[in-house]
Amino acid sequence: PGQNEIDLRHADALQTADNVMTFRTVIKEVAYSLGMYATFMPKPFTKYAGSGMHTHFSLFEGDTNAFFEAGAEYQLSKTARHFIAGVLKHAPEFTAVTNQFINSYKRLWGGGEAPSYVSWGHNNRSALVRVPLYKPNKMQSARIEYRGLDSASNPYLAYAVILAAGLKGIENEYPLMPAVTEDLAAMTNAERRAMGYNPLPASLREAINITEESEFMAEVLGEQVFEQFLRNKRADWDQYQAQVTPYELKNNLGIL
Repeated sequence: PGQNEIDLRHADALQTADNVMTFRTVIKEVAYSLGMYATFMPKPFTKYAGSGMHTHFSLFEGDTNAFFEAGAEYQLSKTARHFIAGVLKHAPEFTAVTNQFINSYKRLWGGGEAPSYVSWGHNNRSALVRVPLYKPNKMQSARIEYRGLDSASNPYLAYAVILAAGLKGIENEYPLMPAVTEDLAAMTNAERRAMGYNPLPASLREAINITEESEFMAEVLGEQVFEQFLRNKRADWDQYQAQVTPYELKNNLGIL
């Protein structure tokens, strides 16, 4: 009952990141003034779907949408396909940024339409990257949607790494894997593996380890931010690992 989806009007990457931060601040302040609390925690409740920050991306060359090509499959240009391929290839490497908290992985792996496998599809809400439907003759609306982002991510870093991954795909002409048409959540692990849908990191620790080994992430973030980010995230994980949780006390205390 307290979960809401709010759409923000499109803008360039930096302005959109500013708008996200302004939005969060306003929502929290208004809630506080009414004696309530607004949270952007990715998965505050076990039994309910988490909170994502699905973001739509498009690229323009002047006034021309570089993602649109009339007559192509899904009306996607080669530029768009290479961009998607770049995002998918580097997604495991930047997941520590787009999903930067311990709780983020409760959303990714907790069900409720959160995408946890590297995949893309046309209007497929189980895919990590979705190509949304748009009205005929609205080629300016051709775009892709990255669904892995959660509501607590730093939009400045998140948009930087996603855009850099897509541009890397364009620059190096990464090939795009086939689109998924099935519901990935309904498949077995064996079926997903057989079809080549690799999982995103299952925990912050796994995400940190993958990011740490990534030349792409070191290049995009720069040495100072890269090292500081990893240091902060390792500290989060170490503190979490040292905690004895209510789950352990409930399930182990009385029988061990």
